[in-house]
Amino acid sequence: NTYATIKSYNPAGNGGTIELVYMQTFAPTTLAPARDFWTLRYTTSLENGSLVVCERSLRFWRGPESSYSYSVCKRGNATKWLPYPPL
Repeated sequence: NTYATIKSYNPAGNGGTIELVYMQTFAPTTLAPARDFWTLRYTTSLENGSLVVCERSLRFWRGPESSYSYSVCKRGNATKWLPYPPL
């Protein structure tokens, strides 16, 4: 099972938004502990109508010294994207 929620939603100075998203995955039929995931997401649209979404995933196991992160940016035509969160 997966649980996700937007913990923080802030407008950026150029019309974009910055979101802090929390997600937890767990298996209810096992004794395995749940796993927590944090994502920092920046979304904006360009003058030509393209939508840009940049995400940086933050995951901590035993504190910041053992954490890792990655980032990715996607660009596409805003008319081809589904609204987020889904309606």
